[in-house]
Amino acid sequence: MRKTATGALVIFLCLFMFVGCYRGKTLEERITDADRQRLVTAIKSGEEFKDFSDFEMEIEENHVIFKAYLGVHLNQLEVTALKSELLQANKTKQIIKLKDTIERNYKIRPSIVTLEYYGADSRLIGKLEG
Repeated sequence: MRKTATGALVIFLCLFMFVGCYRGKTLEERITDADRQRLVTAIKSGEEFKDFSDFEMEIEENHVIFKAYLGVHLNQLEVTALKSELLQANKTKQIIKLKDTIERNYKIRPSIVTLEYYGADSRLIGKLEG
């Protein structure tokens, strides 16, 4: 009887020990709100997004969405010009760099990284995915 109780206790302690090791299988489970805020703050302070008034990050499973908001109102001609510029800009290096950073910190590579650009009126101007 004592061996059975000891064996059951050992199994319980082993299982209990591994419960704390679970970190989540997706980025959505693994990245905490505090981590998201730190990432947003680090990206906002970078040179690439200095002209934006606000920056947000959303995660849906392993899909990371960055939303950058311009601080100025744009007329239709300016919006069209900015859309054209976004299409011509080679953001693949930036997206790969973001994927590498996230993978290095959280051991999961995002399946998709989306950069969305919004005007001051919260209207979507353009979107890049990679």
